[in-house]
Amino acid sequence: AAAALALLAALVVQVFRQSEIARRERDAARAERDAGREVTEFLVSLFEADPYAESDRPRDATPLGEFLAGSEREIREELAGRPELRARLLTLLARLYANVGRLDAAVALAGEAVGERRRLPGPGQLDLAESLNILGTALQENGGYDRAEAAFREALALREAVGDGVPRERV
Repeated sequence: AAAALALLAALVVQVFRQSEIARRERDAARAERDAGREVTEFLVSLFEADPYAESDRPRDATPLGEFLAGSEREIREELAGRPELRARLLTLLARLYANVGRLDAAVALAGEAVGERRRLPGPGQLDLAESLNILGTALQENGGYDRAEAAFREALALREAVGDGVPRERV
């Protein structure tokens, strides 16, 4: 009887542990879903145009550089009090700048996103690794090989510490 009671107690403890793990994972999934929605809404808002604005240029004729600069301004102004979302969008914008060859802007924005993500509380190591990877890529393309290597190594160390599921041979 005592063994059965001890087994039942152990089972109850295990059920509570599993429910706590499931609750944390559910909350993390909800937070990621909400962040994804916020990013989507913000990006869509960047493409909205005032139909009454004075402009001789059609809405689809905005030069890409002008659009990116305007997007950067919007991110800085509208998301000053939202550091996590701001860091995510700065990383995305840095990637876009790098893709179009504006490497100095990409390095600056990725560096800012890295700094922002370093200051954020909580388990954001994979997000920091993402920003470091974008920074490393922009630095490498811009000829800053030593700094790029340092950024890549830190990103890799973070990913390995967290265990993001990426096999080492793919990194």
